[in-house]
Amino acid sequence: MLFPSVLTLMAVGLAFIGGDTESSTKLSSNTYYVLGVVLAVFWAVTLINFLGVRATSWISSYGVILGTLVPAFTLMGVAIAYLATGHPSQMPLAPINLLPKFHNIHDVVLAITVFVFYAGIEMSSVHIKDLADPQKNYPISIFTAIIFVVIVLSFGTLSISLMIPADKINLTQSLLVSYHYAFGLFDNTGWIASVMSGLVALGALAMVSTWVAGPSRGILAVAKAGYLPVWMQKTNKHGVQVNILLMQAGIVTVLSVLAGPVATLAAGSGTEQPAGLSLL
Repeated sequence: MLFPSVLTLMAVGLAFIGGDTESSTKLSSNTYYVLGVVLAVFWAVTLINFLGVRATSWISSYGVILGTLVPAFTLMGVAIAYLATGHPSQMPLAPINLLPKFHNIHDVVLAITVFVFYAGIEMSSVHIKDLADPQKNYPISIFTAIIFVVIVLSFGTLSISLMIPADKINLTQSLLVSYHYAFGLFDNTGWIASVMSGLVALGALAMVSTWVAGPSRGILAVAKAGYLPVWMQKTNKHGVQVNILLMQAGIVTVLSVLAGPVATLAAGSGTEQPAGLSLL
């Protein structure tokens, strides 16, 4: 369910570009809107991947920089400005409160969930043949990614907690709400929140673009080894595993369509739940 969850973030980011927090929040909570964006973008990215790695590499490269690093460090800067201008922290900053409480089962479950997010990081190795001097550059890439992931997740999450009350934090909307809330405190800066929302959507697109081809290339290698049906070995002139990508897109479509109604029924709130969140 990685693809629907990431694309849900993208749908929320697009919804918040408008600048009206109330209407953006309502739109981003609409099942049919989120589902439409998830399916449209995923199928578009799948078709783009038919053109090969070179055709999608620029999306991944610039998407990570503009869609992940820029919004993350901007959020940290806004949090610093928020405290520096005398606004109260929404979380207790005493050192004891910054340490994990492992005696609380809910905190342990949350920690395990975060650790599980890293499962599958080894799938990036399917792109190793596309690197120049992979024996040197692949380890450098992994360690660089680890540093930025720790910084972005740790201090980015802390920044949200400083500005947004705990009871207002939402799984998919808090990041975007933080931008709109924080920039709304400073004159003539509200438009920056809309820009950040667009960049967050771009970052989600870059992540999906990278992962669409990754796992399927591993399946292609297994198929060519003779362990899977012959039709799964088919590639186009760019060497792309078209049948496997189409099968993958079909599975994601089914999971996304099923997840939306289940989330809505579980919440008992009509059509106002983000698609798939109850299953992610």
